[in-house]
Amino acid sequence: MYDRPPLLALEYFVATARSGTIRAAAHQLHITPSAVSHQIGKLEDFLNTQLFHRHKRRLVLTEAGHHYLEQLSGALNQIGQATRDVSRRDRRQYLRISVPPTFLIFFLIPRLPSLLERHPELTLSFDDSLILDPMREDIDGAIEYRLQTDERLRSTKLFDDNVVAISSPAYAQEMQLHSLEDIKRCMLIETKKRVFSWDSVLREFPWRAQCRMLFVQYTYQAMSSVALGHGVALTNRYNADHLLREGRLIIPFDIKLPNYNAPSYYFSTLPQKEARPEIKAFRAWIDEQIAGASDLSLTYPENPPSNVCSMSE
Repeated sequence: MYDRPPLLALEYFVATARSGTIRAAAHQLHITPSAVSHQIGKLEDFLNTQLFHRHKRRLVLTEAGHHYLEQLSGALNQIGQATRDVSRRDRRQYLRISVPPTFLIFFLIPRLPSLLERHPELTLSFDDSLILDPMREDIDGAIEYRLQTDERLRSTKLFDDNVVAISSPAYAQEMQLHSLEDIKRCMLIETKKRVFSWDSVLREFPWRAQCRMLFVQYTYQAMSSVALGHGVALTNRYNADHLLREGRLIIPFDIKLPNYNAPSYYFSTLPQKEARPEIKAFRAWIDEQIAGASDLSLTYPENPPSNVCSMSE
């Protein structure tokens, strides 16, 4: 390109302008003064502009030289920062994972310190998504929520969509929630796109059409609303695990779904990325976290549930 002078000449020009003499610039660059002088001459010829006034043994920038140095300094700083960023990236293991947003917020993020303590070399980036597009080669792995796996991916099931009803302890006590029948007095919080809904749970109850409803777009919004004592919602038990352990949520009654054909959660990656050490490390860690969550003893209100709902496909 005709508008781009040699980078070497630019480096020598900046060093000379900052040091004030060719000899000082040469000492700084560990080269001979004649080499510096030659490159500055080439740069001035290229620009057809004088960059320095020669004043005795010192060089003083011309007006054009001052303007050129100001612009070059910012550009060279950017080049230096880009070089440092790439250098740091080469020494780290970058892992980009797509995750359903509710699972990310309430399950993964509270547990991340244990992963980063075990693998300090990992730099993580999370994307919100329910499934992994096989054409997205920039995604290293995914926790997917889907009915069946994509044959173009390497997928293993993590857990099924174990749906539970949740409320805050205070709301359950205030509304005396001991069975499914008790929620006729409650605000029912519904995630719009959830496969399994309150309408499915309450299909056998004639009063379901009179229930007060609050609709939200995502399950994490429903869970946040429930934790604030606004009502009762449905969610996957693993999504609620952290808040259940903290006592901010409880499962006030059981919902039995023996014939519930629902999506499951999978860990998936592209075949060419499956063997990467950082993928294996993340997968081993997520398996441990899910195994640890599966031993949660469900805490009910003082009285055990007296009504159980089941449904067919």
